[in-house]
Amino acid sequence: MNLADRISNVVDQVRFATSPARAGTTAEAAAVEIEALAKRRLADEYDAARKRGEVAQLGTN
Repeated sequence: MNLADRISNVVDQVRFATSPARAGTTAEAAAVEIEALAKRRLADEYDAARKRGEVAQLGTN
């Protein structure tokens, strides 16, 4: 599941939560998951940029 789909699902879950406490808990748990997905995507992009030679290597500048 991509990041945009996950965010959309969280919005729906919070919107239809049975109580404010449940909505808060759902949103908080989803925020942790979304943050992890974003960090993973950033790491993947960084790795790809290194392979393309777009990121300087330590000691080569």
